[in-house]
Amino acid sequence: MTESPEPLLTNNLQMNITRENTGELTATVKIEIEKNDYQPIVDKKLKEYQRKANIPGFRPGHVPFGMVKKMYGKAIMMDEINTILSDSINKYIEDNKIDVIGHPLPNHEKNTPLELEEIDNYTFHFDLGLSPEFEVVIPEKLKLNQYTITVNDELVDKYVKDIRKKYGKYVNPETTEENDMIFGDFTELDDKGNAKEDGIKNSSYIYLEHITDKATKKKLIGLKIGDKAVVDPTKMTDKEHETAYLLGVKLEQVADIKSNFEFSVKAINRVEPAAIDNELFEKVFKHEVITSEEQFRARIKADATANFGREAEKQFMSDAVAAIIKETNISLPDEFLKRFFLETSKEEDVTKEKIDAEYPGYVDVLKWQLIENKIIRDNNLAVTEDEIREYIKGFFRQGKKEEEHNHEHDHEHEHHHDHDHGHDHEHEHHHDHEHDHEHDHHHEESPATDESRLDHIANTIMQNKEEMKKINDTLYDTKMLTLFRSKLKVENKEISYEEFIKLGASQK
Repeated sequence: MTESPEPLLTNNLQMNITRENTGELTATVKIEIEKNDYQPIVDKKLKEYQRKANIPGFRPGHVPFGMVKKMYGKAIMMDEINTILSDSINKYIEDNKIDVIGHPLPNHEKNTPLELEEIDNYTFHFDLGLSPEFEVVIPEKLKLNQYTITVNDELVDKYVKDIRKKYGKYVNPETTEENDMIFGDFTELDDKGNAKEDGIKNSSYIYLEHITDKATKKKLIGLKIGDKAVVDPTKMTDKEHETAYLLGVKLEQVADIKSNFEFSVKAINRVEPAAIDNELFEKVFKHEVITSEEQFRARIKADATANFGREAEKQFMSDAVAAIIKETNISLPDEFLKRFFLETSKEEDVTKEKIDAEYPGYVDVLKWQLIENKIIRDNNLAVTEDEIREYIKGFFRQGKKEEEHNHEHDHEHEHHHDHDHGHDHEHEHHHDHEHDHEHDHHHEESPATDESRLDHIANTIMQNKEEMKKINDTLYDTKMLTLFRSKLKVENKEISYEEFIKLGASQK
């Protein structure tokens, strides 16, 4: 361990700051604060309090300084010392170009307590986690698949069925069938089949098509309003949170439920699928002229293909990130990071044991953040304001082209898609941002005027920090993806959607 004094000028004060390396990737910074560092500012603030203080028995501005100091001096001193500490440690890290992970953590065991009386000089220690030095390895010889997800007739059939159901109408039949939704009352039973005293009771909906146990599902088919059936709710779904919803209990209670329940039918709902006709075509694809089922299916297939293309791109990015993390030898200050997560967590029930158990799940994310930043620096990847501006303008140009393309079909309908063929398919380490912006335009405008309007829209959006971050991340992802494609060995491969889903599940 080494210790070396490194004076630092903070708040126009000559602070005494030293650093001691405590491990390969950890260090402790010691900051010594003397009375002369904080007392002048404390006295100045106390005098301001003295002028403004309104204390019974004294005229405003005539409260004795000693009384004001006794009442407020300790609190003001603590605030000022904390300000000096924050400024000092941040400036020290910046001036000495220390690449830290997380942020400095106060070492409470070594620090002088601020609550102590009659102490002029204080010593504080801050523990640092240091970023490791490493070389990023992009495995150029490794083959990565770039998938093309095929959309077959069976998948289109499913989407047509889903759309017809979405735009169908609700009816209330007399008897339940296998795809109905039933509303009713659950009542917990004892071993003799009677309602259990103080047992669980709850009213909820049952979606018959989602019941996983065939025998249970069979009991609930053919029932009328007022009919009852004895069921085991834990067999109605293989997901504990859904069982908790059915019975109106907390998730942790589900494992202890061993009873059968009586379910009494109160209402039966059914969706009659919409007819495949012009009315459905217009509802789903406004502004477009679709006059046959063949055109309708082709349009659905085109949407699905585009969405699957984005999913395949996410998969490629995820595979590339995983390969680079695996090949890059990188160490982390694990014990410091566990402490960092423990001390900065906002969860009320967080414990050291919980952090230790969850920490392995954080490691790849932390490593990728470091690797990504290094790739950006090493390859001079940068996103400029002009690129962000053009991205925004391009987004709205495309929206206008789509409207102009369909403008002649229907002037009264806003262009939008009310259905979504995309599917949730989680991939870590990749940003997925969608930008929904309202806009209007006039077709009679000249190109120059139109560009002026787009500039105005871009300027407005660029004032929004949150939106700017989303677009910035999206453009960085695009640059990163282009870099990976240029360096990695890419093999194009066709795959069915079912195979693609299985692939994602196996990787998880």
